[in-house]
Amino acid sequence: MKKIFLFNILTATILFMGCKKNEPFKFDDTMENVSIYMPLSVSKPVINKDVPLALPGEPDTAYINFGSYFGGYQNAPVDVETKFVVDWAALDTLNTKIVAAGEAPYEKLPDSVVVFSTLKATIMAGKHSSEVIRYGILLSKVQLGRKYALPLTLSTANGGYQIHSTLKTTIWAIKITDPLQGNYNATGTFNHPTGGIRNINQTKFLESQGNKTYKTGVGDLGSNFFMLLKINSDNSVTISPSGVTPNIDQTLGPNTYDPATKKFTLNYSYNTAAPRIIAETLIKQ
Repeated sequence: MKKIFLFNILTATILFMGCKKNEPFKFDDTMENVSIYMPLSVSKPVINKDVPLALPGEPDTAYINFGSYFGGYQNAPVDVETKFVVDWAALDTLNTKIVAAGEAPYEKLPDSVVVFSTLKATIMAGKHSSEVIRYGILLSKVQLGRKYALPLTLSTANGGYQIHSTLKTTIWAIKITDPLQGNYNATGTFNHPTGGIRNINQTKFLESQGNKTYKTGVGDLGSNFFMLLKINSDNSVTISPSGVTPNIDQTLGPNTYDPATKKFTLNYSYNTAAPRIIAETLIKQ
């Protein structure tokens, strides 16, 4: 029977109690009971991974780590070199199930955007885990919102050790996201024509609409009062109404975005008959 290191202690105890008194339970590693496997496949054979595009000045490559594991009771007695392969057949199988469930299939992550420094990982003698290896995704060559996937399978191990039959493949479901989407600390003031000035101090979520445009709430209001913030090429910000917001007057200015600090500085109002004047800053958390 194949055994991996993550065995059930209770099961082992039961087996021990069932043996003859003069035959103690042995935790021996042999070529038959040791399996080499991919740790990421144990709990998450499909891993959802959000990969944000690079902002100006940031590295163009995002890296994802993986490796192999010696599934014995003891550490590896010798160096065990393992090798991985890109396994598109595994993705085809997954896509068949996804399409049958009425969902859109994953796209193959193009060869032109994947960088492998190596597909070999060595489990050194005296260790259970291999060194961490990784692959890179060239962010300038992928597209926002696309549903990519990359499957890797642990294919071989030297020394006569077998590969675990069900713990050898990991599929990364990769979603390319907008790096500016997310939570922001919002602080400032809301000046109501009859209610006076109140302070703004809350967390706002900026939802990417594409084309460097983000949807978020107006001031500290709820009830579907939204606005759209579009970052222009000169880092000025154009504000337009959304939801039930009747209008936006941004002539109070300035309205800018600072890429160095990921900070929006906003000065605007709505309701032309009795303007509600808002001055706030949004800084990404």
